[in-house]
Amino acid sequence: AAGIATIETIEQDGLLERAGEVAQRFRAHLDDLVEQCPHIREIRQAGLMIGIELDVDATDIVGQCLQDGLLINCTQGNVLRLLPAMNISNEQIDRGMEKLASHVLRFVSQLAAPATEPGAAFATTGHADRSDAVTQQQSESTESVGADATTGAASSSDRNTDATSPAVPESIPADGDD
Repeated sequence: AAGIATIETIEQDGLLERAGEVAQRFRAHLDDLVEQCPHIREIRQAGLMIGIELDVDATDIVGQCLQDGLLINCTQGNVLRLLPAMNISNEQIDRGMEKLASHVLRFVSQLAAPATEPGAAFATTGHADRSDAVTQQQSESTESVGADATTGAASSSDRNTDATSPAVPESIPADGDD
């Protein structure tokens, strides 16, 4: 019964249509911010879930926004995440995005010269191709695999660790190896 009532409320109040309008309004503000801020790598948006990826650590921006009454969070250290309510007013969107833009621009103005041209890395699809970054991270993590330079001990990836022979740490002698 509660589920049906929720669906009826969503339909009667036009919340789905409103969510689309709100998402477009946010996108217009975000497009403006990208043009002003060279440190924005990408804007990701799925409906009203919005991520603003910067090329610098953005955790300090969250605290500044909170002091100004704007509730956002930061993921991965450099992605500002916005999760506005579906029933947010246009005035609240405009005021909130003005505050956010002000804090982001003030923060990045205190940094060294920008790494890229303004808006150069704006993702028009809303999704970044992360294959190069993942490949680089994987190659960096596998460079350290192998024998330990100081002890000569083999890493866990060098040991025979199939399902029939469980891995035995070098520090614990196997049965009969006293």
